[in-house]
Amino acid sequence: MLLLLTRTSLPWHATLQGCEIDTNSSAGFAQALTAAGRADVIVVVLGLITCQERGPQCQEAEAHDRVSIGMPGQQLNLLQQLVTSSNGSAAELVLVLMSGSGVSVPFAAHNVDTIIQHFYPGEEGGSGLADVLFGAIAPAGRMPVSVPAKPSQLASYLDMHMDHKPGRTHRYFDSTEAGEMLWGFGYGMTTTEFQYSGLSVNKTATAVVASVRLTNTGNRTSDEVCQVYSELATNRGLAASPPLQELQAFQRVAQVAPGASVSLWFEVPLKQLELMDMAGKLRVLPGSYTIWVGGRAPTGKERRNSGRIHTVTIHRGRASPMGAPHRPLSTSFVIDGDDADGEGL
Repeated sequence: MLLLLTRTSLPWHATLQGCEIDTNSSAGFAQALTAAGRADVIVVVLGLITCQERGPQCQEAEAHDRVSIGMPGQQLNLLQQLVTSSNGSAAELVLVLMSGSGVSVPFAAHNVDTIIQHFYPGEEGGSGLADVLFGAIAPAGRMPVSVPAKPSQLASYLDMHMDHKPGRTHRYFDSTEAGEMLWGFGYGMTTTEFQYSGLSVNKTATAVVASVRLTNTGNRTSDEVCQVYSELATNRGLAASPPLQELQAFQRVAQVAPGASVSLWFEVPLKQLELMDMAGKLRVLPGSYTIWVGGRAPTGKERRNSGRIHTVTIHRGRASPMGAPHRPLSTSFVIDGDDADGEGL
């Protein structure tokens, strides 16, 4: 664990290790907390480490599963004490998570000013992280996995059915009983805010065509990743339960200036909506489909209550520089027996 501390008013910084990745020692806590008390900005680097062979500090590797979805060792304890210390000052606290898979940090999600999921970035990772921290670029990455808030949201590893509760991956995960994921697939933030409007969806003989208007309502130039998801409302005629949502298209829109608007257009071939029927044949089934378009996937609550609009934030009550992704827009269309691939049901 590395702790980087700086003062903006003085030419001072400190870099030190507060604890090991996976031990029970807290010997470095006192030094870390003392230095944090002098800092205006605290950057805490926590997470996991990969390895080619098993060892005392190996969390993830080939043929080596993790035993916890959280941070190992004393990392959470140190972070909690740093949050308590920084609450008594004006210091900004930034958490950088290093890992190859998702790490569940619900405490950090509600108590840290900014969280950067850095994964294992390679040899230029330090330069890229510095560009983000010092504002040279506006980050616009999206999560390639869903991160659970608690272990009960994970399906049993003895059950390989995708649709058995609570469901595997963002396609089948059902939050009705399990609760929302900490961060869902496709989630990401940037240093500005984007608004989606004017969603229009039309169905042709061969495709579903969606258009939407994207506006940068913040004060910084940034990229945005617009995503299109589909949902089939019925499982009638299917060999298994349909996915609750499927990513159908996405587009990264580069360098949208403050106040600027961009019109986006997506064409999803009907063949891409194919699912397996009771006869084991892939085809487009007739029924009611919902299309979601936005900067992230819809949450389970949004799918169940499409009229409610809200935003999601991950800061602890201070004015955060990160723009929260708004609820995706949605609309529905119907595929009847004549449009479907094969005979109607």
